[in-house]
Amino acid sequence: MKSYYIKVICFLVSVLLIAGTFAGCAKNGNEDESYDGSNPMDSEESILSQNEDESDKLMSSQIEDSNDISEPESYNQIFTFKVNSDMPEYKCEVFISNEGRIIDGLTITNTQTSDLIQTLAVSDINNSVITESAAYFMDVTFDGNIDILVPCNVTRNLCIAAYLWDSESMQFVYYQKFEEMGNIAIDPDNKKILTHNDIWLDAGRIADFYSVFSFDGNDFILEKQVGFVPSEDLTTTVFSETEGEYGSQTTITEFELSYDYNTNLDKSDERLAPYYVSGSFWDLDGSKWESIINDKLY
Repeated sequence: MKSYYIKVICFLVSVLLIAGTFAGCAKNGNEDESYDGSNPMDSEESILSQNEDESDKLMSSQIEDSNDISEPESYNQIFTFKVNSDMPEYKCEVFISNEGRIIDGLTITNTQTSDLIQTLAVSDINNSVITESAAYFMDVTFDGNIDILVPCNVTRNLCIAAYLWDSESMQFVYYQKFEEMGNIAIDPDNKKILTHNDIWLDAGRIADFYSVFSFDGNDFILEKQVGFVPSEDLTTTVFSETEGEYGSQTTITEFELSYDYNTNLDKSDERLAPYYVSGSFWDLDGSKWESIINDKLY
């Protein structure tokens, strides 16, 4: 009998333990799934906002990185040419500093062999890139050989550095005088270099000169020149035609115009008319006076 009671007691204890275990599980389950009164969309919007913030930061970082990409400190322009039909092809490389667009120098190499032919220096004063093309290749001495021209400054007139081919040394030689000649044009038929320049005299006074040069094998020689020079009070203009080099010019003709030619030029004047005849030696309105540097100026 005693054994029977013990079994009953054990059974009841077991039932109570099992009931307590289920109650604990139910309580825990309800706590995990309980609603705290918040909107679940708020959580989604928070996640989206966080993603957008991270995206903005990434985009901002990419923009900053792109702004850090600066122009190179220097760049080159490369040209190929032949001095004449019997010579090999050369490569001319112009080295340019991006800061201030300054020409640092030029090198000439043999295109086929890559041998360095020559290094050309530029002036410390006139060394700016002023045209889209940093160098031009043409015969300005009328000897059948190509020369190198480098526009290097501009005020009222162009400044052009010239490296002329010397057949004896087989090198290019720099000519200072060419740099001082101004706006250059070429008359190949008569083998002449023509220049048309405005000269600033003082405030409000600008003289105008048309000049004809030849090359004697060593230097450019001034042969002829016509000029318009306004008076100090800008009421009259002196026109003159001269021959010979600066400092030893001979006056061929000279007369006074009763006006400032800058504001009123009467080309029908019988004294001036011959200088404007199409096809004449001077032909001052002719296209032959147009600069050989017709590239875009910076």
